[in-house]
Amino acid sequence: MKPRNATKILESIQPELQKIEDPNIKHVISVLLNLIEMLASDNARLKQENQLHKDEINHIKGEQGKPEINPNIVKDGDISSEDERKRQRNQMKRYWLK
Repeated sequence: MKPRNATKILESIQPELQKIEDPNIKHVISVLLNLIEMLASDNARLKQENQLHKDEINHIKGEQGKPEINPNIVKDGDISSEDERKRQRNQMKRYWLK
């Protein structure tokens, strides 16, 4: 569970917490919810830190790290023109005819 999800769930429980009449129970539940939120954020931070350490170990071993993949961006909504397709087709024909 991601910390964002945990936070949303805990926020959705807050109105129900206000309905509890016994102050002792309300306090205990409030403390437990705060503890859950704190542990969820610590867990996410530690997972990220662990991944950084794994990447560093792989880099030291000489292995490749995670590739940085940029999203494909289409300019002007036109992927290619007819001329480009013809040019590419002609290049492929020349390659195979050799």
